[in-house]
Amino acid sequence: MGGNNVGRFLLGGPTMSQAAEVGELFQYAIDSPVTLARQRSAMLPIVAATVEVEKLSIFNPGENVKHPVNGLRLKNTTQLHLMQGPITVFDDKTYAGDARIMDMAPGEERLIGYALDLDTDVSKEGRPGRATILSVKIVRGLVESQRKYRRSVRYVIRSVGDEEKTVLIQHPREQRWKLVEPDTAVETTPSEYRFAVRVKPGKTVALLVSEEMVQREQIALSDLNERTIQMFVQATSVSEQIKQALRDIARRKAEIAQLENQKKQLEAEVATIEKEQARIRQNMQAIGRSSTLYNRYVQKFSNQEDRIESLQEKLRALSIEIDKRKAQLASYLENLVLGDQKTGQ
Repeated sequence: MGGNNVGRFLLGGPTMSQAAEVGELFQYAIDSPVTLARQRSAMLPIVAATVEVEKLSIFNPGENVKHPVNGLRLKNTTQLHLMQGPITVFDDKTYAGDARIMDMAPGEERLIGYALDLDTDVSKEGRPGRATILSVKIVRGLVESQRKYRRSVRYVIRSVGDEEKTVLIQHPREQRWKLVEPDTAVETTPSEYRFAVRVKPGKTVALLVSEEMVQREQIALSDLNERTIQMFVQATSVSEQIKQALRDIARRKAEIAQLENQKKQLEAEVATIEKEQARIRQNMQAIGRSSTLYNRYVQKFSNQEDRIESLQEKLRALSIEIDKRKAQLASYLENLVLGDQKTGQ
């Protein structure tokens, strides 16, 4: 068989059997008795028929990242079951390679690869994905959003051979993702899409495969960071009412964060003073109580105690204010209910 067109493929020699189903098994019965002399052997053709084949180059990125394999789309156009086993492929009477098939019922089709296609290069380029916010609503402490994710892969097929050929791209398929470009595949299986690309000798052809997935997500309002809030605020699909609520949440969070930062600074100052006081105590033990330096240490220690007392008073006030602001924010978030006006939710 040669070329790229659908052709015929001969299995075996003259037919010498009849087939029949036996329960879940399959039985072949020889039409005519065969007599063998003692200590002799013979090979008998069980199935001899012409079947339909199409020559292809099959590219599976999970098996080879650069080259497809020369292959066949084999259709069992006989009335018999074809049992699994090895196949030897000849192209224009020239040995092309070996393959193996599994059991095939009448009318069933299989893809068979038999040799690496060194005349064809395929590269796979992933494109940056993107997400689009379709709708947003706020329900008692939660942001519920619906997003559409899009991802793309570009296959570049280059032929350096002297024949036009069909390259069958086997692209992985995931159930949650919907194919959007191309509109359809020539074949779809539970695990892959198959795209047929015609490539002329010495030419390069590109195939872009894009998929989309719509996903619902929930985020606690209390867990929203500034980046996520800005993402929702900048989305054109989000209503102005929700955007304003998100800005209000961001403002409240920023105010609490500022107070907590002030508290940390005061706590750090207290810790520094206490560390200095420990050093002063150690020095005071090594000098006389009547010395000028001792009196200076006493005065400094006294001033530091006054500063610590002042800082602790500020810390108590800050802690009360932070707890108050957090309680107010929690109550605000818990009672906030806003639907997305643009989607009617």
